[in-house]
Amino acid sequence: MRAGPIPVMRRRQGVVLPTTLLVLVVALLLGISSARTALLSEKASRNDRDRLLALHAAEAALLDAEADITGAPADGRRGSRFRDAARNEQAGVCRRGGFDELAGICTPAIGGQPPVWTVTDFMDRSENAATIPFGRFSGRVYPSGEGNLPAHAPRYIIEVLADASPGTEAGNSLPVFRITVVGFGVREGTQVALQSWFRLPPPGISPGAAAHGRYGWRELNNWKELHDATGNAQ
Repeated sequence: MRAGPIPVMRRRQGVVLPTTLLVLVVALLLGISSARTALLSEKASRNDRDRLLALHAAEAALLDAEADITGAPADGRRGSRFRDAARNEQAGVCRRGGFDELAGICTPAIGGQPPVWTVTDFMDRSENAATIPFGRFSGRVYPSGEGNLPAHAPRYIIEVLADASPGTEAGNSLPVFRITVVGFGVREGTQVALQSWFRLPPPGISPGAAAHGRYGWRELNNWKELHDATGNAQ
């Protein structure tokens, strides 16, 4: 006896099941994709916030270093040394030593030496570090180390450069200072490096005198690459 034709209802039921499964799989894939996009967006936002925190810390450190240069402590020794600081020091070296009156003051590199700021270890927080933590000589405080605060207080060094401005006489000009700072985010791996140039005001400022104070700055966007390329830190 021959079997009769398959009823239409049964054929439809056989098609509905795989179609439903296909729709569920597509919905699942869309859900996973949406969740992944949301996680990536949240991660990007966290990274942006962390970098912004490090940037603010670095900007604060520039101001702190400038205060270090212009506002001598009570005994006056630190401020007085900036006008003739490090002239007898070896080139490309930063003075170490915590509260030493020349701590964190550097001589620029010469010849084929890498710039001193690329070989200085800004992660070193020991008392013998070559860098100065925020507030060491200004007396200010930068909250850090817990919660949503930066992992560490920002740190800086100050290089003493010769003033090459037009009209300046050798041995008669005041030095120019190149300040390099590194600010940290909540994660210590999030770092922003800024650099500025600063000049003390000459005695009896005249209308034609060279600009003083901060007269230039930049962000070292390739800071980590430059630092890592120099090998061992100073």
